[in-house]
Amino acid sequence: MIVDFTVENFKSIKEEQTFSMLASDSKSEHPDNIFPTQKEKNISLLKTGIIVGANASGKSNLLTAMETFRDFVVNSTDLKVEQEIPYYEPFRLDENCFDKPAAFEMEFIGKDSTRYKYKVLFDRKEVWLEELVFYPNKQEALLFLRERGKPVKFGSQFKGRKKSIESECLPNTLFLSRAANSNHGQLKEIYLYFKDNLVFHTGRDGGKDRSIFTTAQLRGKDGERFRGKLVDFLAAADTGIHSVELEINRDSFGAIDRYPDRVAETPDRPFYSESFYKPVVYRTVYDGSEESGIIPFDLEKESGGTVKLYALAGKIIAALEGGCTLIVDELDNSLHPLIAGYILLLFADTETNPKNAQLIAATHDTTILNPKNLRRDQIWFSVRSRYGATELCSLDDFDKNQVRKDTPFDKWYLDGRFGALPLIDKQLLKIDYQ
Repeated sequence: MIVDFTVENFKSIKEEQTFSMLASDSKSEHPDNIFPTQKEKNISLLKTGIIVGANASGKSNLLTAMETFRDFVVNSTDLKVEQEIPYYEPFRLDENCFDKPAAFEMEFIGKDSTRYKYKVLFDRKEVWLEELVFYPNKQEALLFLRERGKPVKFGSQFKGRKKSIESECLPNTLFLSRAANSNHGQLKEIYLYFKDNLVFHTGRDGGKDRSIFTTAQLRGKDGERFRGKLVDFLAAADTGIHSVELEINRDSFGAIDRYPDRVAETPDRPFYSESFYKPVVYRTVYDGSEESGIIPFDLEKESGGTVKLYALAGKIIAALEGGCTLIVDELDNSLHPLIAGYILLLFADTETNPKNAQLIAATHDTTILNPKNLRRDQIWFSVRSRYGATELCSLDDFDKNQVRKDTPFDKWYLDGRFGALPLIDKQLLKIDYQ
C-alpha cells in the first residue's frame, strides 16, 4: 500500500510535490476509510485519495508520474547501452529545469508488511541517485545507496549477491531492477510490489484498448469465478447486463485464417492475445411484458459509460482481491456520479475490501467531495501556479476551525474557498461569430 509519493521536475511538476495516503490523527472521522499497518500500529493509511482541480492543473501528470516510476522499475533492464532513458520528461517552462534530474520517491508497505522508501534521481542519460531504505524496527535502515560515480553502498541488513549485480548494472538502468531480474530474493519482492501491486487506469497508454485487462481476467485460470463478480458489478451499476462472454474477434485477428492450426480454444496458447477477443454482453429480451430470452451485443457498441465500467471492473476486482493500489484518471469520465460514489464505497467497506486495497483517483465530479463519504485528508487539490507549475495541497491543511468534518466540501470548493478552480475570462468568451 502507498504511504506517500513525491515527484520533482516531471512534466508540469517543477518543485517537489508530495501526495500522501497517510491518515491524520482524526480517528473518529470516517474510521472505515482508514486502516492500521500490520507492523506499525501507530500509522494508519487511507483507503481512498481524491484529487480535484482545474483543467491543465496537473492532476493527470501526478498520476502519470506514479505510472512512469512503476514502468521505469519494471522495464529498466530493457534499456541498452547508452540508450536514453525514455521516462525523463523535465518541466519545460523553465530553462533551468531542462538538464536537472527528475526525482521520484515512493514510501510504501510491501508484501511482507514492511515499510520501504525508494528514491530515484535521473536525467535522460543516467541515474544520479538510487536509494532504498526500510523500517524493520520502526527505525530507518539502509538497504542500498547508489550515487553517480561511486560504488554502491550496502546496509548491514542487505542479503545476497552485491558486486556481481553492481557490475552488470548500466548507468541508465536501476540497481533494483537488475537485482530482481537476477533473481535476488530480497529485492525481487520489492520489484514485484511495483509490478503487481500498482494497477493503473490512465491515459498514458495513448488510447489503447483499456478493456484488455478485464478480458485477460476472463481468460485466466479463475475466469469463471471472475465472470460472476464482473456480472455482479455491472448489474449493481444498473447497466441491465445479464451476462458476459468472449468471442474471437476475426476483424482484428487476420492471422486466424492464415494459421488455422494455431487457433484453439485454450487460453494457455501463447499465440493468443486478449486483443484477439471481443467481449459480448447479453441483455434480456421481452415478448411484451414477458421475458423471452437473452440476446448478445458487442461491448464496443454499448454506451461509453458501460465500456468504461467493463474496463474498470477488472482492475477494481483485482485490486480488492489482491489488496493492491488502483490509480484512476478521470474517474468521472462517462460515469454517473452515483456510480463513482458506489466505487468509492466498495473501497471503504471492510466487507468488500477486506485486504485494504487503495484507490487514488483524479476527477472533476465535485459531488464526490461529500463529507458523508470522505475525510478531509482524503481530498487533494491541484493548482497551476502563475509560472505554469503544478502545486498540491490537502484539504486537511486548511484551518480545521473553519473547515470542519461536516463542512459541505463540494459547495465550498465551487464557491472558490479552496482555490483550484479554473479562472475563466468571460471577455475572451465573447467571440464575434459574424
